[in-house]
Amino acid sequence: EHGANIVNVSFSGVNSQSVADTAAYLRTLNVHYVWAAGNSSASLNSFDPGDLFIVGATDSSDERATFSNHGIAVDIVAPGVDIFTTKLGGQYGGINGTSFSAPMVAGALGVLHAQVPGLTSAIAEAIIELSCDDIGETGEDDVFGHGRLNLHAAIELGLAAQTTPMAPIARSDSASVHDGNAVEIDVLANDID
Repeated sequence: EHGANIVNVSFSGVNSQSVADTAAYLRTLNVHYVWAAGNSSASLNSFDPGDLFIVGATDSSDERATFSNHGIAVDIVAPGVDIFTTKLGGQYGGINGTSFSAPMVAGALGVLHAQVPGLTSAIAEAIIELSCDDIGETGEDDVFGHGRLNLHAAIELGLAAQTTPMAPIARSDSASVHDGNAVEIDVLANDID
């Protein structure tokens, strides 16, 4: 309502119904709602809000960080172990948590929008997901979601989608024609346009 395009949340409560409701509302405003998965090594399999972009953490070996929550609700992962940042007392050092993974994804979404203007939030998130490095089981899985963030691949895919139509999704359907005989037709749909 006040012009934000991306909201990042790095604290607990990801499984709250109010969070899912807020995500659905923000989607109607074309706003990204990125949320840290949490640091309890818990399974997030009891919910999967489609409009909330939930981010887990990986370590330097591209393994799930031991503390990172996981499950079907996790959409994507990003580095979250030994992230160099400011610390209390004017110091710098490494720190762990999905609270550091989620802002990486939020930042990547911002860069993607800057490089490929005009994307909807849903399309931008799909580009981020499709361009992830698949580091777990093939395809989307319950540990890494769609995989680890790869901003370079996301920008390349976004730019390609901007200049080249994405391959349509073909689905078989049946329909009646004038002579009363049913025939099989392919219906092409493309949600990129």
